Amino acid sequence: MYGGKAVRFSRLLNPKSNRSLIVALDHGLMFGNVEGLEDPMKTLERAISCGMDGVLLNPGVARLTDHLFRGKNTPAWML
Repeated sequence: MYGGKAVRFSRLLNPKSNRSLIVALDHGLMFGNVEGLEDPMKTLERAISCGMDGVLLNPGVARLTDHLFRGKNTPAWML
């Protein structure tokens, strides 16, 4: 794997353990309001502080929270 794909993929794996913690926060489209996910900004800030490697988001939440994923040491996001 080379180039941009390798760079993006490397954000998903912890270099020390070669493992990944990916959190799914895209439940709103399928299930309506899910307890604990009413405030996506607060939920994401908390998950990021716990050290997750990636997050699965729907496009609407991604637009609202994109500033949380800017920079080298931020989790990867998947839409």
